[in-house]
Amino acid sequence: MTGYFNSFPLVYLQTPDGENVIIKDFFRRVDVSDIFGNIAVGLVPYLVQVGERPEDVSNKFYASPLYHWVVLLVNDIVDTYEEWPLDDIALNNKIADVYASPYDVHHYVDTSNGYTIDYNSGNANCQPVLNVEYEIAINDAKRPIRVLDPQYLSQFVSQFNTLIGE
Repeated sequence: MTGYFNSFPLVYLQTPDGENVIIKDFFRRVDVSDIFGNIAVGLVPYLVQVGERPEDVSNKFYASPLYHWVVLLVNDIVDTYEEWPLDDIALNNKIADVYASPYDVHHYVDTSNGYTIDYNSGNANCQPVLNVEYEIAINDAKRPIRVLDPQYLSQFVSQFNTLIGE
C-alpha cells in the first residue's frame, strides 16, 4: 500500500453527544531514525526546482506521485505551506502580503564577517538586504532536501507500515 494513512490503526471514540465513531489514529508519527537509525544511508541530496511539488519529486524518483509522503517524512516536513519552497507566483504573493514596501531594507550584513545588523553602521562593508532579497533567500534555503534512494523504498514503506501500526 502506498497511501500514507493506509496502515494507521483505527481508534474508537465517543463524540460529546454519545455517538460511537471509528477513525484513523492520524496523530501517530514515526521518526525516520526509527527506520534508518541515526545514519543517513540511502538518502540522496536533491535540489527542489522552481514550481516542483513533493508529488513531482516522488514521481521523478519513484515513478509515482503516491510516495510524496516519503519525501516529506524523510525531510521532517509537516507543513508544506511553510516548509516547502514556494513557486515564483506564491513567493511574490507572500512578499506582497507581508511587506508594504518589498524593496525597503530588511537588514544589513557586514560582508567582512557575515554578521547581520539592524542598522547601517557607516562601515564600507555594511551592505543592505532588501525585504524581497531576504524572502527569496529564505525560500531558496528550503530547496536542498534529501530523497530516499529508490532501491530502499519498499523496505522503508514496509518498516513504516509496521511501526505506525504498533
